[in-house]
Amino acid sequence: MRARFVRASKRLKRLRRRGRTDARAKSGLEDVTRRRADGRTDGGWWSSFPRTARAGGGGGSGGTTTTAAWAPRERGAFGLGGAFPEVGVVQFPCGMGWCAKGGIDGDGDDVGEAPGCLEMGFEKLSETAARRAFDEETTTREYEGFLRHVRLWARRAKREMESDGDWWSACARVGALERSEWVRRVRNVGAEELEAALVAGEGEPLVIEDGGKDWDTWTLDRFKSEIGSFFVSVNDRAPARRSDVPKQRTHQLRFDTFVDYVASRDGSLEDLEFDDKRVPFYANGMRVFSDPNLGEKLSRAFPRPRFTATCDHTETIIRELMNQLGANAETTRNVEVNVSKSLDKLFCGPKGTITRLHYDAQDAHGWLGQAVGWKLFVLYPPSAGRLLHPIEDSHGGVDPLNPTECERFPSFAQATPRVCVLAPGEVLVNPRGWWHYAVSLTSSVTVMRNFYHATTNAAALVDMILDSAKKAKVGERRRRHKPVPHSAC
Repeated sequence: MRARFVRASKRLKRLRRRGRTDARAKSGLEDVTRRRADGRTDGGWWSSFPRTARAGGGGGSGGTTTTAAWAPRERGAFGLGGAFPEVGVVQFPCGMGWCAKGGIDGDGDDVGEAPGCLEMGFEKLSETAARRAFDEETTTREYEGFLRHVRLWARRAKREMESDGDWWSACARVGALERSEWVRRVRNVGAEELEAALVAGEGEPLVIEDGGKDWDTWTLDRFKSEIGSFFVSVNDRAPARRSDVPKQRTHQLRFDTFVDYVASRDGSLEDLEFDDKRVPFYANGMRVFSDPNLGEKLSRAFPRPRFTATCDHTETIIRELMNQLGANAETTRNVEVNVSKSLDKLFCGPKGTITRLHYDAQDAHGWLGQAVGWKLFVLYPPSAGRLLHPIEDSHGGVDPLNPTECERFPSFAQATPRVCVLAPGEVLVNPRGWWHYAVSLTSSVTVMRNFYHATTNAAALVDMILDSAKKAKVGERRRRHKPVPHSAC
């Protein structure tokens, strides 16, 4: 049904441009349209779309409406294509309606702009759906665990602050974290000390208190003005897991619009004003450093900490690999820049946004630094993995802040967490394989980078690049030999 409709539509469009019509094409299009309006579809993807057609802005004056028998309201009602159930709108698949690429399609036709079927563009539609999702009364198990932790913390903090005012210490050593140990803090870290943290035994996480001393001081408003129109994906659960119930909700919108949402949930933990009915959304893993217009600006404002000069061998490993593969200088430089920049990320969200327990994939080391706000980190060594109820490869099935987890998983009580609270300008070094959980204690922006070290995890980087190159070669071969279908955009 879909292919027939597309072919008839395109043929009729081409003939109209030439000033003549074709009875066969016109009758085919009318037949498919009539079958859809009557509800006589093939029972496949088309049957899941709403049987409502509008023109001119609605069913009142100036518009026409046909067979408005049903309107989508649940996610399950949408088939292929983009679904916006928050606003009852379907974005047709590629080849029907709006085309993501525009320009020339597989038939040599000029696709052009999106048809004026709505009084808003795709960007506005995405933003409207996101705003609706932000207002939904939906929570998650991990967010509820954090709120319980905060209430325990509030009672402890009141006593602690009467004595020494150590608000953050009270946060990290209460409830399920009562038995935790502090991550060691250092300043002016030397090459030997940092090498030992990555190489010796399982490695050791470190808080480098002056790690961001070369960084510019940006507020959340400054990030908003500098990044502005960058389109970001935001989630209510991160990282995503296949076993999640409810599933992760994801929306896309401009970064400056998202910052307005972050500000609407602003405030420090001291005021204890939390929305316990609506889980906050999180812009996690933003690859804004790879953006050609923004990457250099952000790299100048937040250069890699000085200590990475002695431990981050990522670009050197890439150059050596490309030389061994016989790549020319231009190819080597492109791979070096693209791969390296893809390892730089930005995280932004209001207080209460959570990165669930996991360890970084591809055997990577990492560092995470606070540009704005405070964030609590909970870490476990690689050897504790079996106690954390691992699921889906690199994810931990336990919530470190929930004291009832030991009832569900008795062995979890044997795992001793290490904790720290990062302030603006502080950087956490997280060796490969270390499990980590993080939650924003205030509105927060975190700069993060995964990296590779010559004597510990270089092989993982080599395997990652070779695997990517193999997939790209296979994809190129398929594109070269497979004909483009007529219905493709």
